[in-house]
Amino acid sequence: MRIGIAIPCYKFHIPVLKNCLDSIESQTIKPDSVIVSCSSSSQSDIPEYSYSFPLKILVHEERKNAAQNRNIAAAALDTDLVSFFDADDTMHPQRLEFIRDSFRKEPCAIVLHSFLENTETTKPFIWNVSPILHKNMLRRAPSGCVVLEGGRSARIHHSQCTVEKTILSKVQFKENSIYERREDALFCGDILALPGIQSVYLENQLSKYYMEGVWH
Repeated sequence: MRIGIAIPCYKFHIPVLKNCLDSIESQTIKPDSVIVSCSSSSQSDIPEYSYSFPLKILVHEERKNAAQNRNIAAAALDTDLVSFFDADDTMHPQRLEFIRDSFRKEPCAIVLHSFLENTETTKPFIWNVSPILHKNMLRRAPSGCVVLEGGRSARIHHSQCTVEKTILSKVQFKENSIYERREDALFCGDILALPGIQSVYLENQLSKYYMEGVWH
């Protein structure tokens, strides 16, 4: 089961993209491919990177929103799984391991997980003995986003979802500007609205989320 990472990016993110890529290099299992779609940029803006995983950065001089960059990066991957991630966030070292194992143990179309935010991001990641997963407990809320069944409290990172590549022939991120800043939640909700979809929610905090402009 091959896993790829799709990262939306634009010029403002480039100074911290290396932190994201470094966290991928630190994964207990390496991705089979990483595609970054970077807009509002030129090739001269991109530093030279050297990692043990295959990395390709697609540069677009024109402005593209996050949804467009996500769709472009995902389309360029030829892996079984597509794991979306943000250019200004960082991964827990076991993120890909837990996600891949979830797909292997519990056949599903989408995996979502919890995350650290705000002051929590100053703390080191806690290494987990094993994943804490909830199968088929994710539901599409009336707002279109994803919640845990029964109103149970859950911190869900919509823009860091992982899906089967085949799902992307049925659902993509909404690129219309009216959906900006909600396109990730609606994408996950649209997947769960498909018939027969199985899902996994990992309670483990598998990333550090930095609000736009508040960087590490």
